[in-house]
Amino acid sequence: EYSTELAVLAAYDVDTMKLLVGNAVKGAAAIPASEFPPAAKWADALANYLTDGGTFTVEMKPKTPISIETLEALEGDVETPEEMEAILDEWGFRVAHAPN
Repeated sequence: EYSTELAVLAAYDVDTMKLLVGNAVKGAAAIPASEFPPAAKWADALANYLTDGGTFTVEMKPKTPISIETLEALEGDVETPEEMEAILDEWGFRVAHAPN
């Protein structure tokens, strides 16, 4: 179905659309970032990639393999954002943007 609200977006040039989408990502990240602060950095990396291009990377390089048992042991044990961040650090989780 045709949406007049979205039709206005067709008038924007590519750079303006990139900026709008990047800002939408940053705005949407405010809620998860209030519960888990690293999410703000991840959203910024994604928004910068969408706005500026380059390379967007999500990777995880755990020092030891992550098994089902490892995940099950964490269930209900992680109570704070700091604990979750420490686990992600231990697992080598990284989100990054590198400009061209």
